[in-house]
Amino acid sequence: MNYRKFFRIIFSIIAVLYINQKAEALCYGDADHPIHPSIEKEYKSSRFVVEGAVLVEQRVSSPDDPMGYEKMLYTIEIARIFKGNPKHKITIYSLNNSAGFPMYLGTNYIIFAQEDDDGLFIDNCGNSGETKKLSNTILKITTLSRHDK
Repeated sequence: MNYRKFFRIIFSIIAVLYINQKAEALCYGDADHPIHPSIEKEYKSSRFVVEGAVLVEQRVSSPDDPMGYEKMLYTIEIARIFKGNPKHKITIYSLNNSAGFPMYLGTNYIIFAQEDDDGLFIDNCGNSGETKKLSNTILKITTLSRHDK
């Protein structure tokens, strides 16, 4: 086998593997809604900004969805409130597509909760994430929450 043919085969295999990777969120932006909003901007636009742990996850079935469910509902137990006045527990929905924000039972998150007609959700292109990975974000939202009072 010559080297050109060998490298074409290797390149083709790598391309197929790359294309078949799990889809990431499609984050489009413009001047008013940048792809990744600043912490300050997302804080301002959020209904709630909280720290909490996932207690319950529930699939919402849909026969039209190839995976059999259209979204996940996550019940979050609030440990700390930075903005808003949520109840002790809130429910966040996450669509079963590239815009969804998957969460895991027992894991603590900093949540910038947005709200629409379907309820509370997390912007996958925003600043929400696992608490242990967001020490800088926590410092900023703590400062922002002090200015709110």
